[in-house]
Amino acid sequence: MKLSFCKLCGRLILRAYPYCPYCGSAQSPGPGLEEAVRPTFARLEEMQADLRASHIEELLESLEGLESAVEEILSHVSTRA
Repeated sequence: MKLSFCKLCGRLILRAYPYCPYCGSAQSPGPGLEEAVRPTFARLEEMQADLRASHIEELLESLEGLESAVEEILSHVSTRA
């Protein structure tokens, strides 16, 4: 089943309909639902990948700080022993 959006009211309709069953406007063949939403989902995937990369960078920075703190603690412990 191929779907599209009505050019006037924006509701989902079958691509085979020459008129929108909701508002009655004439429909010309256009992109199907999959073709219409593909760019949006591609952008969302890109945004999610960017967010994951940002989180990974933040975690790595936190890890470096923790490693420095542990090294400092260990150096104090070893000098007292």
